[in-house]
Amino acid sequence: MFNHKILFLSFLVLSTVVTSSGSKSSEANTFQEFLELDSAYFSNQYCSWKSKRNFEGQFKDYTIRVSSDGELFRCDDFEITKAGRVVFPIEENDKFFEWNHLLSQNKNGKPEYLLNLIGKGNTQIALESWGGGNTGPGYLFIFDLAENFKQIARLETGEIDSPKFKDLDGDGIPEIIFKETLYGTEFGCHACHPNGTVILKYKNGEYVVDEKLMYKPELTDTYISKHIEEWQKEIREDSSPTKFYQALTTFIFTGHADQARRFIDRVWPDDIDGKDEFITTYRESLSESHYLSKAAKELE
Repeated sequence: MFNHKILFLSFLVLSTVVTSSGSKSSEANTFQEFLELDSAYFSNQYCSWKSKRNFEGQFKDYTIRVSSDGELFRCDDFEITKAGRVVFPIEENDKFFEWNHLLSQNKNGKPEYLLNLIGKGNTQIALESWGGGNTGPGYLFIFDLAENFKQIARLETGEIDSPKFKDLDGDGIPEIIFKETLYGTEFGCHACHPNGTVILKYKNGEYVVDEKLMYKPELTDTYISKHIEEWQKEIREDSSPTKFYQALTTFIFTGHADQARRFIDRVWPDDIDGKDEFITTYRESLSESHYLSKAAKELE
């Protein structure tokens, strides 16, 4: 099994979510295409295998430093100083920085590590870190490099890819997009855990879930009819019916938690026991979500 401890780390040039162009662009908003939607970013490797790479960037009174000894796929040191004084990491956050990504955007073909994430003309820097172990979790730290240094957020962003920034509602402030994983022993292997796309919006000084932006049209009868035999076969034959788990989770995370029980009743085979037990354990995992735990009540 792949060990995240040898995950190489790099400066990430963020790209937009991959969608179709022209007349097909609106179709990317449908539920079924959202199930298969992917994201991409390009990588500029600063901390790589057997290659000592160091980075230092200056912004006004701030200096951002990253270094690697080249022995592991990791950055060994990250810090932000202001006028020679270390302002990050602060003592209580040291444990989150065993591995790091400095998130960046592309500007005229040149990687830039400074971002404008909250408007107001200020400049921010974002750092992705790994909480340790094979199951994460991942964190996203956002700092404001204004006159007074400020940590704006520490967000748990799961372990699937890196969070993306994209202005989805056209207000000039990018939302944060990532996939949250639901954990539970009933889901079987580590790779079997279902996930849902979360969209966070910066509002009144903090990041909040934007369910309006997360909403996608409900599955059509045609789509369900096309896949129901496959899902039922999984439930009958596989202790971890991953495609069914994922379809249900996407159904909930795209705004249809109130109809999720009806979806389960329609898909679950009448001749297979265990539906109520599954609903109980699934609700327990969903209730532990950092962003959509309230949806678990809809499955009661």
